[in-house]
Amino acid sequence: MKRFAWKSFVSFGLLASFLVISVSGVVLYIAPPGRVARWVDWELWRMSLGDWQALHTNFSSSWLAEEDTAPVPHSEALTIDQVAETLVKEPPQVIIYKLERAGSQSVGVSLRFGG
Repeated sequence: MKRFAWKSFVSFGLLASFLVISVSGVVLYIAPPGRVARWVDWELWRMSLGDWQALHTNFSSSWLAEEDTAPVPHSEALTIDQVAETLVKEPPQVIIYKLERAGSQSVGVSLRFGG
Protein backbone atom coordinates (compact mmCIF):
# COMPACT_ATOMS: atom_id res chain seq x y z
CA MET A 1 0.00 0.00 0.00
CA LYS A 2 1.28 3.43 -0.94
CA ARG A 3 1.82 6.07 1.76
CA PHE A 4 -0.40 9.12 1.83
CA ALA A 5 1.22 11.96 -0.13
CA TRP A 6 0.97 14.95 2.21
CA LYS A 7 2.96 17.16 -0.11
CA SER A 8 0.47 16.63 -2.95
CA PHE A 9 -2.48 17.07 -0.61
CA VAL A 10 -1.17 20.38 0.75
CA SER A 11 -0.22 21.60 -2.73
CA PHE A 12 -3.68 20.82 -4.08
CA GLY A 13 -5.30 22.52 -1.08
CA LEU A 14 -3.18 25.63 -1.63
CA LEU A 15 -4.12 25.71 -5.31
CA ALA A 16 -7.84 25.25 -4.62
CA SER A 17 -7.80 27.90 -1.89
CA PHE A 18 -5.90 30.32 -4.12
CA LEU A 19 -8.43 29.90 -6.94
CA VAL A 20 -11.42 30.44 -4.64
CA ILE A 21 -9.74 33.45 -2.99
CA SER A 22 -8.97 34.93 -6.41
CA VAL A 23 -12.52 34.54 -7.73
CA SER A 24 -14.13 35.80 -4.54
CA GLY A 25 -11.69 38.72 -4.41
CA VAL A 26 -12.66 39.79 -7.93
CA VAL A 27 -16.36 39.46 -7.06
CA LEU A 28 -15.91 41.51 -3.89
CA TYR A 29 -14.02 44.14 -5.87
CA ILE A 30 -16.84 44.58 -8.41
CA ALA A 31 -19.68 44.22 -5.88
CA PRO A 32 -21.52 47.32 -4.72
CA PRO A 33 -20.82 48.63 -1.20
CA GLY A 34 -22.47 46.72 1.66
CA ARG A 35 -25.39 49.08 2.31
CA VAL A 36 -26.28 49.33 -1.37
CA ALA A 37 -25.95 45.56 -1.84
CA ARG A 38 -28.41 44.97 1.00
CA TRP A 39 -30.87 47.60 -0.29
CA VAL A 40 -31.01 46.15 -3.80
CA ASP A 41 -30.68 42.53 -2.58
CA TRP A 42 -27.56 42.07 -4.72
CA GLU A 43 -26.57 38.49 -5.61
CA LEU A 44 -24.14 36.80 -7.97
CA TRP A 45 -24.44 33.06 -8.65
CA ARG A 46 -27.09 32.85 -5.88
CA MET A 47 -24.71 34.24 -3.25
CA SER A 48 -25.20 37.55 -1.46
CA LEU A 49 -22.42 39.97 -0.58
CA GLY A 50 -22.22 38.50 2.93
CA ASP A 51 -21.89 34.99 1.49
CA TRP A 52 -19.01 36.12 -0.75
CA GLN A 53 -17.31 37.83 2.19
CA ALA A 54 -17.66 34.70 4.34
CA LEU A 55 -16.33 32.50 1.54
CA HIS A 56 -13.36 34.81 1.03
CA THR A 57 -12.59 34.97 4.76
CA ASN A 58 -12.88 31.22 5.33
CA PHE A 59 -10.74 30.25 2.37
CA SER A 60 -8.16 32.90 3.29
CA SER A 61 -7.93 31.36 6.75
CA SER A 62 -7.61 27.87 5.31
CA TRP A 63 -4.93 29.10 2.90
CA LEU A 64 -2.93 30.53 5.80
CA ALA A 65 -3.25 27.25 7.71
CA GLU A 66 -2.23 25.18 4.67
CA GLU A 67 0.62 27.55 3.82
CA ASP A 68 1.99 27.06 7.31
CA THR A 69 2.09 23.27 6.83
CA ALA A 70 3.65 23.37 3.35
CA PRO A 71 7.14 21.87 3.21
CA VAL A 72 9.95 24.43 3.05
CA PRO A 73 13.37 23.41 1.67
CA HIS A 74 15.39 25.10 4.43
CA SER A 75 13.04 25.21 7.39
CA GLU A 76 15.46 26.36 10.09
CA ALA A 77 15.31 30.01 11.09
CA LEU A 78 18.26 32.27 10.34
CA THR A 79 20.27 33.73 13.21
CA ILE A 80 22.03 37.09 13.23
CA ASP A 81 25.40 35.32 13.00
CA GLN A 82 24.28 33.43 9.89
CA VAL A 83 23.10 36.65 8.25
CA ALA A 84 26.40 38.41 9.05
CA GLU A 85 28.38 35.44 7.74
CA THR A 86 26.28 35.42 4.58
CA LEU A 87 26.90 39.10 3.97
CA VAL A 88 30.64 38.45 3.90
CA LYS A 89 30.80 35.18 1.93
CA GLU A 90 27.94 34.92 -0.59
CA PRO A 91 26.87 36.73 -3.77
CA PRO A 92 24.12 39.39 -3.53
CA GLN A 93 21.34 37.17 -4.95
CA VAL A 94 21.76 34.63 -2.17
CA ILE A 95 21.93 37.37 0.45
CA ILE A 96 18.68 38.91 -0.79
CA TYR A 97 16.97 35.49 -0.79
CA LYS A 98 18.02 34.72 2.77
CA LEU A 99 17.08 38.18 4.06
CA GLU A 100 13.68 37.94 2.36
CA ARG A 101 13.19 34.55 3.93
CA ALA A 102 14.08 35.84 7.38
CA GLY A 103 11.69 38.76 6.89
CA SER A 104 8.85 36.51 5.77
CA GLN A 105 9.42 34.25 8.77
CA SER A 106 9.16 37.21 11.13
CA VAL A 107 5.96 38.40 9.41
CA GLY A 108 4.53 34.87 9.67
CA VAL A 109 5.30 34.71 13.38
CA SER A 110 3.77 38.16 13.90
CA LEU A 111 0.58 37.16 12.08
CA ARG A 112 0.33 33.86 13.90
CA PHE A 113 0.85 35.20 17.40
CA GLY A 114 -0.53 38.71 16.94
CA GLY A 115 2.73 40.44 17.78
